[in-house]
Amino acid sequence: MKKIVLINQSSGYLMIDIANAFVQSGKFDEVVLIAGRINPIKIPLDNRIKVTNIISYHRSSTIKRMLSWGIATLQVFLLLLFKFRTYEIFFVSNPPTLVFLSPFLKHHYSALVYDVYPDGAVLGGFITEKSILYRWWAQSTIQFYAKAHRVFTITPGMAQTIATYCPPTKITVVPVWSSNAFDTIIQKAENQFIQNEHLVNQFVVMYSGNIGKGQGLEALVEVADQLRDESNLLFLFIGEGWGKTALINRVNELQLESLFRFLPYQDANQLPHSLSAADMAVIATPKEAGRVCVPSKTYNLLKLGKALLCITGKDSELYRLVNEYGVGKCFEQDEINEIAHFIRLCKHNPERIEQYAKKSTSYALTVTASLANQFVE
Repeated sequence: MKKIVLINQSSGYLMIDIANAFVQSGKFDEVVLIAGRINPIKIPLDNRIKVTNIISYHRSSTIKRMLSWGIATLQVFLLLLFKFRTYEIFFVSNPPTLVFLSPFLKHHYSALVYDVYPDGAVLGGFITEKSILYRWWAQSTIQFYAKAHRVFTITPGMAQTIATYCPPTKITVVPVWSSNAFDTIIQKAENQFIQNEHLVNQFVVMYSGNIGKGQGLEALVEVADQLRDESNLLFLFIGEGWGKTALINRVNELQLESLFRFLPYQDANQLPHSLSAADMAVIATPKEAGRVCVPSKTYNLLKLGKALLCITGKDSELYRLVNEYGVGKCFEQDEINEIAHFIRLCKHNPERIEQYAKKSTSYALTVTASLANQFVE
C-alpha cells in the first residue's frame, strides 16, 4: 500500500487544495494530514483524508510563536517515529523548525517552502547570523534538503534563496493560486459588507491581515495626513497584530480619525465580501523579508481584480510580480509623497483602477488550483 502524510501546522485553502489533489489522484491508498488548524474558505477537505491534530500556530508574540513551533516539531517527530514510520512525507515549511528532524528521518519525502529559514528568522530580528542557533539551523536546512526527493517553492526569487542550501536542479517553482471562494467578484451594490460598514460612496484603501511591526503600514498614516482634504476617502484596516495599537495612537495624534477605521479579523466565509469592498488593496512586507516570502493573500486580491498598493523593497518578489504584470504600484516605506499621489490619482481617475482590475484578473486566470497536481508524483 502507498501511503503519504502531509504536514502543515496551519492549513488554509492552499493546503486543502494540495491534500485534495493527493487523495483525488488515486495514487495513494491512504492520505493523512497533520495540522494544528484547518481553515477552509469554500472548498472543504476531502472526507477520505484522515486528520491528525497537533498544536496550532500562535503568532501573537515571539515566545508563543517559538513555543508553538517547538511543540509542533516534537509532536510531528513522535508521530513519524511511531505512527507513520512507513509513510511517505510531504512537508510544508510551517513550522520551519521541522528541518531539525532531518537526522532522524528515514522516510521518502518532499518539501514545499513558503518561507525560507533561517533567513526569515534573521530578517525578523529573532536571531543573528553569528549565533549558534543560526549556524545549526542553516546546517540542518542543508541536510534536510539534501535528503529530500523534491523541493518546491512559489517564486523564482525564493528558489534562488533556497539554492544557497540546495542544488538548484532539485527545486521546482509552483506559483500560488487563489481560493475558489474568490471566483465571483461581488459588486459594490450587492456587497453586504459595504452596506453593514457604511462604505457606500467611499474610496476604500484597505489592508486586511496581520498588522505587524516593520511592515511599513505606519506610512499610510503619514500618507493620510497629506490627503486629509480628500472627501469620501477611507483607510480601512482589518486584522490584529503587534503594530495595531501604535497605528491607532498615531492616527489619534494626527487627528485623522475620520479617515481611518479599524476592524477585527472577519470570518473566513466573509472574506470575499470584505476584500471585495476595497477600491485599492494594500500589501506590505518588511523590506528585507520580501526576498523570502510573498503573502498568499496577494493572489486572492488579484482574483478579485484589485489594484494593489504595495509597500515593499525593490528587490522583493512582490515588487517583481506587481511590476511585471502591471497590477498596481510598489513603494518603499519612506515614499510618502509618491504613495499619496498614487492614491489621489486613482481616486480621481476610475479608469485607472479599471485598468489595474483587468490586469489583475487576467493574471489570476493563469494560476488556478490545478497547479496542486504538480506536487503529486
